[in-house]
Amino acid sequence: MLTRLATEPGALAQVATKALEVMHYKRPENGVWDAQNLQEDIGAGDQANCEAGCYKCLLSYYNQPDHSVIDRKDAANNGKALDILCRLTRANGEVGNLDKDAAEHLDELRRISGSSLEREWLDYIEKHGYLKPDRGQETIARCQTCADFYYHDWKAAIYIDGPHHDEPTQREKDETINRCLDDAGYVVIRFPKEPSRWQEIFVAHADLFGTGK
Repeated sequence: MLTRLATEPGALAQVATKALEVMHYKRPENGVWDAQNLQEDIGAGDQANCEAGCYKCLLSYYNQPDHSVIDRKDAANNGKALDILCRLTRANGEVGNLDKDAAEHLDELRRISGSSLEREWLDYIEKHGYLKPDRGQETIARCQTCADFYYHDWKAAIYIDGPHHDEPTQREKDETINRCLDDAGYVVIRFPKEPSRWQEIFVAHADLFGTGK
């Protein structure tokens, strides 16, 4: 979960939204959370009498020693914490690497891309808010291959297969590479030349690429 918070552009906003809903605040009709205009969403049962907190929202048996300082209305801080939480519902993260910001990292990936189709794939990643690869043109000597893109934490080799990969000889070579990488513990994902087919692949591998936007 922490990895998704750090890498998926909209993940933190989703968590902040859920937190406000858990604390019995109603999702605004215009979709914009504002600490000055929060509306209570108190239902029946135990939560109907919720003031500072209840066992349907912030209280639990594990945080009993802290019950006296828990206040979902954030009165002690004049609503500052709630304001931060509301602001986080509009957060949109970007991922770079250790020495480049997100834009520089994407420019570098584009620069070293081996084809216009690979650059189109990067544009697709950027447009739809998916997690960008760590590196491009990643040599994996053990399998005598160079992955178009590579995700380090997942040990995932990504290939954007152009038209020549439809040839029988090349398909046979690709299958040999796939088997070698699989045996070596790599995740192998191949995208076909048709961008219209990419979305289903991103969805099928949401754990790696994120859910997008």
